[in-house]
Order: sequence, then C-alpha cells, then structure tokens
Amino acid sequence: MKLLAPRDVARRLNLSVSRVTQLDREGVLPALRDASGRRIYLEERVAEFERRRDARRGATVTRETPDAA
Repeated sequence: MKLLAPRDVARRLNLSVSRVTQLDREGVLPALRDASGRRIYLEERVAEFERRRDARRGATVTRETPDAA
C-alpha cells in the first residue's frame, strides 16, 4: 500500500493541489489523514480515479513498452 501526498497526486493527474483537495471534499477522491491531520492518498484510489476519468474521456491508456527487436 503506497501513500501519496497531495502534490504527488496533482502531478500524476495533471491537476492543481487545490483541485485534488477539492475532489477530497466532494468525496470523489477520498483522502486519509495522517497523525498530523494532513491528507494522504492511497495509490490504489488514485489509480481507480484515473481509470474512471480516462474511461469518461474515452481514452485508451497504453503503456509504452520497449521494442523486442
């Protein structure tokens, strides 16, 4: 289970940190809180959000793989 800071989620999703925290407040991308009360995100939840977002956009996610040749 990998945990991500809001800035890392923002970079991964190409969003601002304020938009990431707004998604938490809206319940769309829920965050956990650490002992100090700071938001932390489960990588699995971020990946699920990314898949749903891409599916809505009609995007096909492809991963680059090295050529076997």
